[in-house]
Amino acid sequence: MKVISFLLPFVFFHFFVNAQTVHHPQFSVGAFGNFSNDVFSITSNPASLANFKQPSVGIYFEKKYLLNELSFIQTATAIPTRSGNFGIKTSYFGFNNYNETALGLVYARKLGTNFDIGVQFDYDKITVASYGKSSFVNYSVGLLFQLNENFHFAFNTYNPIEINNEKNTEIKFASNYKFGVGYKPFDKFFLAVELEKEKQQLPFVKLGIQYRFLPQILARGGIETNTALIYFGVGYFFKSFRIDVVTSHHPQLGITPGLYFFYNFKRKQK
Repeated sequence: MKVISFLLPFVFFHFFVNAQTVHHPQFSVGAFGNFSNDVFSITSNPASLANFKQPSVGIYFEKKYLLNELSFIQTATAIPTRSGNFGIKTSYFGFNNYNETALGLVYARKLGTNFDIGVQFDYDKITVASYGKSSFVNYSVGLLFQLNENFHFAFNTYNPIEINNEKNTEIKFASNYKFGVGYKPFDKFFLAVELEKEKQQLPFVKLGIQYRFLPQILARGGIETNTALIYFGVGYFFKSFRIDVVTSHHPQLGITPGLYFFYNFKRKQK
């Protein structure tokens, strides 16, 4: 492990100078609407925040490929108000010699009964041992459209203008675009397909399904075509709490376990 700790900063430095972050959150079918009270849907599409009717918080832990140096933690909070809904997300990825930290502020609201819009502003910082730190301010815009009770469409763009780092104009975060279609044939089941394109990368497809086969239990899974990565998770509901155990498998790099904790606050009765 000492060898890994020594070599990882040099590997990550490639991503630093090309402004490509190493960690990408798991695909969330909640990004097509608040179908499972999943507050982490706001990290995939800020427009999904508009669907929350009650405050919600969540925390996620992950150990990518079972390496301590690739540990990831993320929090998300949704706060609905009469003036629209507000959200906060934070994350930390990496270890002492290389890490990424982020703080995001989200706002979303409904425009009519079938259309939602959301915006997100992020402050991102990358730290590489012996090379220093670099920080960025980015933004993303998300849209949700419900054609009918069965079909939902989503669009999200992250950092479309590629804002430069104020100290080093050669370093940028790559722009990213997502377009997806969600199909909900009945209340307990949801299927989502998403096309994602990042600058200087080939487009790829994500497929996700979610099925709440019991009131207390749901299952979800999916695949990404660019790496043949597959993931699976099981969630358990208990009153206002929810716990999800998830895992993903990369054909070459191995298994990534993860754990979600959610809490949905009850609405005050008027």
